[in-house]
Parts: sequence; structure tokens; C-alpha cells
Amino acid sequence: KFDASNLRNYFVWNLANQLGTFPFVPNCTWVNLYINGQYRGMYTLCEKIEVASDRVNIDESASEDPDQVGYLVEYDLRGAYDTGAKKDLTYFYIPGLDESFAWAIQSEVHSPEVTAAIRTHLIACNEAILSGDQAKMAALVDMNSFVDMFILQEFSKNPDAGCSSFYMQRDAGGKLCLTAPWDFDFALGTYSVAQSTSGLMADGQDVMSHPWFEFLTTQPWFMKLVLARMEQISPLVEKTLQKVKGMQSVLEAAADQNDKLWNVYGEKFSIYPSDQVSVKLKSYEEHVNFLVNWAETRWEKLEKEVEKRTKS
Repeated sequence: KFDASNLRNYFVWNLANQLGTFPFVPNCTWVNLYINGQYRGMYTLCEKIEVASDRVNIDESASEDPDQVGYLVEYDLRGAYDTGAKKDLTYFYIPGLDESFAWAIQSEVHSPEVTAAIRTHLIACNEAILSGDQAKMAALVDMNSFVDMFILQEFSKNPDAGCSSFYMQRDAGGKLCLTAPWDFDFALGTYSVAQSTSGLMADGQDVMSHPWFEFLTTQPWFMKLVLARMEQISPLVEKTLQKVKGMQSVLEAAADQNDKLWNVYGEKFSIYPSDQVSVKLKSYEEHVNFLVNWAETRWEKLEKEVEKRTKS
């Protein structure tokens, strides 16, 4: 809806899959939609985030023991207002964190006792993360998933990361793992107040970052892990950007047909996208080139910014 290239989710998910860290990364493809024989545009069709053997595959068996309970939770500003939402059953809050954002359970909830167990476990994880103690954090969370999710969210400068579409899972008795990167149509230079390739979202620049990432950017040991990982995966980023470039020839005809219907090239087609990805881009080729160039510049600046944080 907000991404005229239809490649931002593809780009991030393709890279996320290559990282090999996350238990689940959605797949996507593209479709031309017809309703009653009438063409209604080109869309990205993707897998839904849900617990299933071929999606987020976790043990959903109910447990009232915080040391054993398995779950899928989303950090979400709408979690308290979704249809059927019930405090301390389908969502809860964590002491000391902003209650504008709920921790919404996306796996099966059988009782308030199960919800309480999930909440207790996440409180323990939150305290370990915010302690600044690397060993305490590593005892409860999958550190690799935190490093890689931080990189994905900051690299793409995804404004949703601090308010929604931020998923975490835990297998029964296991560590907390960040998972299912989701919803990047506002990312990579799109959102009107997050269009710059500079700075960190975790500093509160332009948009909110997740409170865990805000804190972790103040920890040189965590930023050293991020820097080492960025150096390791830099070839994967370049490889993925080449794939994105190659998708121009695959999608251009369908994208041009979509433009004839919805007038997205060179137009302010929504109040949210910045002018740099709306009125200034007059063709599909320009949209793809902008995405690739923005990402290349952002990666270089992010690496330098992270390196500075390793020394503070």
C-alpha cells in the first residue's frame, strides 16, 4: 500500500532468511488481483504470522510454570484494543515500561494462569536485558536473534519496530528469541519522518525504537556484537541488493499496470510516504534505484555509527 516498489518486505525477508538466525521468516510473492474480472492492482502476498507447524513452530501446550511455558507474543500499540482483547488474558503490561504498548499473546491462551506465567517469564527477561549484564541476558535470551533483529530494524530504519509488529517466541523451557520480522513497507526511506540514512532510531531520532534496543545501544559490549555481525554479513547485504535490482525486470510490467490504475508514480499517493519516495520518483526503475541506493548508503552510515558506540 505504501511501497510503490513492492520490494521492501521482499528485501528484508530475503536478507533475514540468509542470516539463518530467526525461527521463522515469512515468504512472499506478487499477484495481480482481479475481482469479478476487474483488475484491482498488484500486491505482495505473504505468509501470516501465526503458530503452526509450517509457520511459527512452537510448543503451545499450556503451562502455568514460567520456567516452561512456550508462547508467541507481539509488542503492539493496538494489542489492548483488538477485537476480543482482555487484559491479563490476551495481553498484559510489563512494570516500568510504557503502557501505551501492550504485550499481546498471539499463541493459544487457555487461562489467566498461563498468561501470568508468560508475563512472569517476560518480566524476568526484561530485567535481565535492562540490567546491562551480558551474562544475565545471555542466560535467558537468544543473543544472536537480538543482534540480528537490531541490525534488520536499524538498517531498514523501520518505524514500526518501536510500536508494533515486533514478535518474540519461546519454546517450552527455552530461551526468548526474537522472530518473524514483519511489515517493512514504511521502512528504507519511506516514512515521512524516518527518511534520513543517518542516525539511530534507538536514540529517539525521528521515530520510537523498542525499549530494549534503546537500552542496548548504550552498552558497548552489545554494539561490539552488532559490529562484528555487520562485518560478517556485509557480503549477504550486497548479494541481497543485487537480487532486488534483478526484480525490476520481473515486476516492472505489472508495476506499470498498477500505476495506471492507482497513479503512484510521481504522486503523493498517501499522507505517510516521504516526498523522496512519492512525488520525486516518476517510474518503477526510479523506485527500485532509490531503494537500492538508500540501502547502500544506510548500511555504510550505520556501520560507522555502531562502531562509535563500541567505544563509548
